[in-house]
Amino acid sequence: MARHTLIGMISTMLWLLPAAAGAADPAPIVTDRPGQSDASSVVAPGTLQMELGYNLTHDDDSGHAISHTQPLPLWRLGLTDWVELRFALDGYAHQEGPGPSDRSGFGDGNIGTKFYFWGLQGMRPEFAIDWGVSLPFGDDEVSRNRYDPFMRLLFTSVITERFSITYNLGAEWNTTTLADGRTDTLGAYTYTFSPTLALTNRWAIFAEVFGSVPMDPADDAHTFNGGVLWLITPDWQFDLSAGVGLNDAANDLFIAAGLSTRWTNLF
Repeated sequence: MARHTLIGMISTMLWLLPAAAGAADPAPIVTDRPGQSDASSVVAPGTLQMELGYNLTHDDDSGHAISHTQPLPLWRLGLTDWVELRFALDGYAHQEGPGPSDRSGFGDGNIGTKFYFWGLQGMRPEFAIDWGVSLPFGDDEVSRNRYDPFMRLLFTSVITERFSITYNLGAEWNTTTLADGRTDTLGAYTYTFSPTLALTNRWAIFAEVFGSVPMDPADDAHTFNGGVLWLITPDWQFDLSAGVGLNDAANDLFIAAGLSTRWTNLF
C-alpha cells in the first residue's frame, strides 16, 4: 500500500505542477527538505517555492501502528533579500491500528516567516530565524484545535566546497486531545544536526540527528536519519530518506520522499 501511495503521489505532483515561469535563477534550488533541519537561507525575492512530500511512519510502542501522510506542502515566497513568507499544510494523514484505533483526516496548517540575518564570514556560520504559529483548521481527529507557536534558530557552517553542516535550535508547543476530550499543550526544546556532502553538482547525501527535550516532565525523543538529494534541474529537486528512533519515545522507523520546485521572477 505504501509503495502504490508513494508512486501515485509523485506521478500526481509531476502532472499537476506547471512549468516554471520566467527565467531560471542560476543558483540551484535550496530546500527545507528532506530532514528536519531548515536551511539558513531564504528564497530570492519574487520567487515562489513549493516543497511536497510523503511520510510513512511505523511505531510498535503501543501496538503495531503505521501512518501515511501526504502531500505535506510547504510554500515559500521570497519578499526581500532577508525575509520570506511561509505557509505549510500537514496534509492528509491515515493511521492504521492497532485494533479500532484507525484515524484519518486532513491536518492543520501553519504560517510564519523566515528572517535572514547574516551570511558566512570566516568561522561565523550563516544565520536566520524561522518562526510561526499553527492554524487549527484540520479535521477533528487530527487537529490540534489550538494556535501553537514555534521558533527556530537556523545555522549553516561550510567546512569545504562540498561539505557543510546545518543545525537548528528551537522551541515549539503542541496541543493534543486527551481521551476525556480535554486538551493539553506541552512545550519542548528542539534540535537538529545535519552534515551534508555534495557528491557531484547534482547528487548529495546527508545524515541527521534530531530530537526534542520536553519543558514539562516527559521523555526525550531522539532520531537518526539520512538520505539522498537529486538536483534534477536548477529548479527541481527530488529527495529520498529514512530514519530510526534512538529511544522508545521516538517513532521506530520512517521513510520519506519529496519533490520540490520553484517559480522565479514573479514580481
